[in-house]
Amino acid sequence: MVITASDRVSLEGLAGLGRGIASAVGQSARGSANDIIIDTRSLSLSNSALITTSTLGQGNAGNIQIKATDSISVSSNSNLQAITYTSGDSGNISIEAANADVSFDGQGSFASTSVGRGNIQGVEFVGTGQGGDITLNARNLFVSDGASVITNTFGRGNAGNVTISAGNLVSLDHSFVRSNVEVGGQGNGGDITIFTGSLTAIGGGSISASTFGQGNAGNIKITARDTVSFDGTDRTGNFPSAAFSTVEAGGVGKGGDINIAARSLSLTNGGSLNTFIRDASRTQPGGNGNAGNVKLDIRDTVTIAGISNSGIGSGIFSTVENGAQGNGGSIEFIAGLLTVTDGGQINASTRGRGNAGSIRLTADSLSLINGGQLNTNSNVENYQAGNIKLTIAKDIRLDNQALIAADTQGGQGNIELESRDLILRRQSNITTNAQGDVTGGNITINTGNLVALPREDSNITANAEESFGGRVSIAADGIFGIRFREQPTPESDITASSTLGTDFSGTVDLNTPDVDPSRGLIELPENVVDPSTQIAQNPCQRGVGSEFTVTGRGGLPPSPNQTLSSDNVRVGIVSPVPSKANTATTNINLPSVNSNTQEIVPAQGWVFNNKGEVMLTTYDPTNKGVERSRQNPATCTAR
Repeated sequence: MVITASDRVSLEGLAGLGRGIASAVGQSARGSANDIIIDTRSLSLSNSALITTSTLGQGNAGNIQIKATDSISVSSNSNLQAITYTSGDSGNISIEAANADVSFDGQGSFASTSVGRGNIQGVEFVGTGQGGDITLNARNLFVSDGASVITNTFGRGNAGNVTISAGNLVSLDHSFVRSNVEVGGQGNGGDITIFTGSLTAIGGGSISASTFGQGNAGNIKITARDTVSFDGTDRTGNFPSAAFSTVEAGGVGKGGDINIAARSLSLTNGGSLNTFIRDASRTQPGGNGNAGNVKLDIRDTVTIAGISNSGIGSGIFSTVENGAQGNGGSIEFIAGLLTVTDGGQINASTRGRGNAGSIRLTADSLSLINGGQLNTNSNVENYQAGNIKLTIAKDIRLDNQALIAADTQGGQGNIELESRDLILRRQSNITTNAQGDVTGGNITINTGNLVALPREDSNITANAEESFGGRVSIAADGIFGIRFREQPTPESDITASSTLGTDFSGTVDLNTPDVDPSRGLIELPENVVDPSTQIAQNPCQRGVGSEFTVTGRGGLPPSPNQTLSSDNVRVGIVSPVPSKANTATTNINLPSVNSNTQEIVPAQGWVFNNKGEVMLTTYDPTNKGVERSRQNPATCTAR
């Protein structure tokens, strides 16, 4: 079935009835459904309109191919569907609108995954075939108000993959992109791959590749030139804006990975990335399988901040929940500036029957502020906490009850930090404490300066309750405001203690350069000098052996703060270069003058002549005038 329109294709339902375009294999029929191909400038579906291919018999559903140059709009309970109910495969859905905006607008409340509001679906319900793939290429993709993009499987077959390419923006507002193995399904979930300029998810918008049935969850891969952002929750406050690849209650299989590459990543007000193994629900047992990993490559900033109004925290989580079985996944990423603040978390912990995952981070700088946390805790006996390794080019800053922890009830749990400086403020802590009869973990720190304020109760601890304390090893150029103590105190401490006593204490090694701060100091004389003895009594009088010579400034300004003027250096007139031209020579004979120079004798007194004028003389020959007596100059002793 081919529809070509130079302008517009518009489908509108009637009073909620699903009118539209359909290609189906009927019940008990054999054969595959036809494809639906639409080529137009713009396409609009509204008021429960449908474009659907399906099979209820023995055959495959057809494919849906849509090409538009201007816009595609699917709204008001309208659907694009490729569904199989029996043994055939679902068809694929392909939307090609590279220069157009594509919008799916539900205009309704939260919808189920099988029947959405404003959906595009490639679903395998209860048959044995494979789910179809969804491929979408657009300039901008807007999915809002309960709309969804789905490739789920409810039967014995794999779900299809979802691939989205949006040159500018992918926006999810209270809407979903999903490729799940649903309850009762037996097969693997599909992968979700998104290439875009920026991706934003708000109002509980989510991306999910999870398993509720028997099969592995799919992977989520997001590549963005600019920003990836998950912010807030839905209107009820129960569902965060998030990415999930989880083994849900009743699910048996491996969780998928979440991979994000972008310039910046923002998880705020409850926004999160999750690779859980869920605990039991009212009707299903806890999930069974290992959680997936989270891998991030962020060129600039990662911001994890805040808690939603309903108490959902922002963060990156790979958790084995209570009642679940399997190991947690690891969290690994490279970033520029990482900030975790206002209750945000990076958490790879276990409360179920499995070990916690690890956290490995490489960044330019790391700030944990106002309760921000990194932890790989084990809160259950016999299962280990994960390890934390942080390689930070500049500073690690913990402020106002911030925490880096690998606390454990089941062993393991080590922390390794490398940075230029490590700063702990206002009750911030780094801990590998152990509860029960297990040994505390190890803490290894290699930094330039370790700084804390003594009375702020910021601590580095590897303590134990009923076993040996762990090991704390710190290599630093300087350690300021925090020091080793055998037991915790209200001040800033470094401890590896045990409640069983000092015989069970761990070890603390503090390695700082062997520098004597008094080396190289000059010993000052102890006698006090009276400055009055160093000043001449009459420095203005000429003395024997003393000189005062003015040589000029030599081209220097009077003060270092003044500029150099052109008058500071004077150069004599340069003699002209003799001309090589032939010139006439004139000899001028000047009369010679004999100059008899007499020595000038300084005046020693004066007399009045007959005119009453003062005459300076070398002496007073008459001894009758008022003559100035000659004084002998005081001598200034040279020093």
